[in-house]
Amino acid sequence: GAQRLPWYAEAKLAHGGFAAFLGLEITPEKWQACALGDCCLFHLRNNELQQAFPLQTSQEFNQSPFLMSSQDTWKNVAKHLACLENTWETGDEFFLLSDALACWCLQQHEQNNPELWQQLRDLNPDTFPEFIAELREQQQLRNDDVTLVRLRVHAVTS
Repeated sequence: GAQRLPWYAEAKLAHGGFAAFLGLEITPEKWQACALGDCCLFHLRNNELQQAFPLQTSQEFNQSPFLMSSQDTWKNVAKHLACLENTWETGDEFFLLSDALACWCLQQHEQNNPELWQQLRDLNPDTFPEFIAELREQQQLRNDDVTLVRLRVHAVTS
């Protein structure tokens, strides 16, 4: 028959699953982002950070951000959803990062690391795991799941 889960797994199961969310829409006129939790968007123009969203400093990261639960109501989620819109120019870049990597990036930005954005641009599927493992080994990055998405806007058509 079916195996029973340990008591602690059953307790966790009763609470449902939890996730952060970061969405980005780019139209010919503007970009819009919505975030729930501590995944972050970084908007760059000419290698200069224009916007960090929804968190702007590494100190804002904590161990208990609001995360969407599989058992939550939309009304509860909506009051925690942060949204932002702004304009973009050809060549602008967007980095969408999960929390551990986003926190590291903000720390690097606060320390004026001139190589930061190029370091991220240079990553590829072969070098990414090694880069993350090295940061963890140096205890610069919390051991958590890591996601990085990079977009460069050339042109948007309706």
